[in-house]
Amino acid sequence: MDEMNNGYVNQTEETGQEHNKKAGSSVRFIIPVAVFIGLVLILAGVAAATGMFSDRKKIITQAFTNTFAQSAEAVGKVWQMEEYSDIFADGQYAVDMDFNLDGYLQLEMQIDTSKDAYGAFFDIGYFGSSLLQANLYVDETELLFGMPYYIGDYVFYVDRDSLNEDVQNLIRNGLIDEETADYIRTLNEGSRNVDFQDDELKQGLKELAGEITHIFHTIKVEKAESKSLTIDGGKKKCKGYVVTLTGQHLADYFLSIKEVYEKNEAFRNYCNESAALGAGFSSTEDFLSIYDPARLLEEYAQEIDAQKELDIYFYINKKVLAQVYTEFGEGNSHLELEWNILGGSFPLENTEFILSSSTDEFVLSRRGSMEKNSYEAEYEMKMDDQGMIITLEYDKDRGDFQINAGFDNGIYLTTLLLEGDIDRSKELRINLDNLEIDEEEILAGEITIYDKPRKIEKPEGKKLDILKMSEEEWEEIIEEIFNNM
Repeated sequence: MDEMNNGYVNQTEETGQEHNKKAGSSVRFIIPVAVFIGLVLILAGVAAATGMFSDRKKIITQAFTNTFAQSAEAVGKVWQMEEYSDIFADGQYAVDMDFNLDGYLQLEMQIDTSKDAYGAFFDIGYFGSSLLQANLYVDETELLFGMPYYIGDYVFYVDRDSLNEDVQNLIRNGLIDEETADYIRTLNEGSRNVDFQDDELKQGLKELAGEITHIFHTIKVEKAESKSLTIDGGKKKCKGYVVTLTGQHLADYFLSIKEVYEKNEAFRNYCNESAALGAGFSSTEDFLSIYDPARLLEEYAQEIDAQKELDIYFYINKKVLAQVYTEFGEGNSHLELEWNILGGSFPLENTEFILSSSTDEFVLSRRGSMEKNSYEAEYEMKMDDQGMIITLEYDKDRGDFQINAGFDNGIYLTTLLLEGDIDRSKELRINLDNLEIDEEEILAGEITIYDKPRKIEKPEGKKLDILKMSEEEWEEIIEEIFNNM
């Protein structure tokens, strides 16, 4: 565990040390909190499905169900998305986009997504004349990109299975830097995200629930002192309950995750990608080069088995959650978690999640209001000197919306403004009147979404593996493109 406490930092370059120290600090937050949230959600899910818990446990799990169900129903009514829910139900749909960029350039796109592949057609124009047409095809193993006007006999090709190795060769040959390589790897992994419709992943989650069901039978739930909390803008008396988890409970839970992680590939990929993203790594490969999740889970289990009991406090008002609170660890490893459900038109309209240690604090909050035809929401996330704020205003009758966002990375602030409306015809059409970044107009146009994809076809031609091409081959292709232009 000494390695874990030191952030597993073992880089020779100073920039790498700083990145991994920060990422290592994030992992101290991410892993325990993810495990805690996962345990609570599975606790609620198993209890709701089986009804096997005592009355006190049922009160807590029912409060979870009511909090999320009532909030989801309210937001769904605001956006009136029920009639379009089938569009995304099976992950297969088509999208048409027509944008005007800066008043001169036009961009038309047709995107089709099926369970097995992704296809796109691009047409870039200038004052109404086509400058470039291109076809993109992506599936789990390959990427193909064709430009029929410029290199009609060839298509660019990427072998996604060997991409990480190919990128590493480019770095060794001095053709790209580490930052560009990280971007390529992240782009590759980001488009291979875990599909929650995947049968293997579903089976892994089912196995995890089955592995830990016995834990819930032995969990102790007692009444706690009631307390007054702010709900719906006023002070309300809330009943308290304390769930006590022993070190053995938590150790068994960690080991259950480890067992499913090791034998179920889809579940393992999901855990790796989620942990890497949450800890701020540019790619899963970078994360796994420093951390061994299975070993971390086992070490956590060994350490936590000897720890004192963990008390999680739940406060409930009118069968809805009002607050969840716990703290665990000692010294530099001490973490405190507080989730306040402040209510409003629905339970989660105003809410605040705070995770703090002796040195860091992470805050995620939502503030909102809903009156007649007007719906407003503000989301804020803060950690150290970085933060993000997103505000949304929506007119339910007219369909008009405005989104403002600010992203502060501790060095500079980036702002974004998006204005438009939603046209609820047979298809789902989103009209974008204006998109601004740092007060500069970027584009306007429309997006239309259909519930079925068109036939996805691969670009045809001789494959050029762009990550293995020599400098001479690149020069020849660029010359051909230039001549055809």
